[in-house]
Amino acid sequence: VRGSLEDKIHRLEADLAAAQHALAQKDIERSRDDEREGRLAHEEVQALRRQLTQREEDKRQCDQAWLAKYESMVRSQTDLDSRNRQIAQELQEARSRLEAAVDAQQSIEVTLHGTETDLQAARRECESLRALNGRQDEVIGALERRLRGYE
Repeated sequence: VRGSLEDKIHRLEADLAAAQHALAQKDIERSRDDEREGRLAHEEVQALRRQLTQREEDKRQCDQAWLAKYESMVRSQTDLDSRNRQIAQELQEARSRLEAAVDAQQSIEVTLHGTETDLQAARRECESLRALNGRQDEVIGALERRLRGYE
């Protein structure tokens, strides 16, 4: 009985040692699994950080591009506003020159009309003088004929 008890104790001790060994192996495997999962989790965290960093960089570049475009649009609008003011000033100057030209034309037309009137009056006076001159020629001719008659 004693031998069989000792055999049972040895078997129990062997079973205990095997169970402890199996438990230690499981602990080692669990530790390796935990380590592997930890590495994977760490790699995943690193990948997520890289993605986040890349997204932040992409956003920064996008913001810079948008800001550059906005500044360009503001400069373009400022240039357009300046050009519009310049064109408006040039138009005002052209309008003033046109008004002065119209005034000068009207003055010339008034002067021309006056000159035409004066010219017509001078023509009438010239015709009148010609008519008078023609009568004088007749009178002189008649006087010359009388003088010849007295000679």
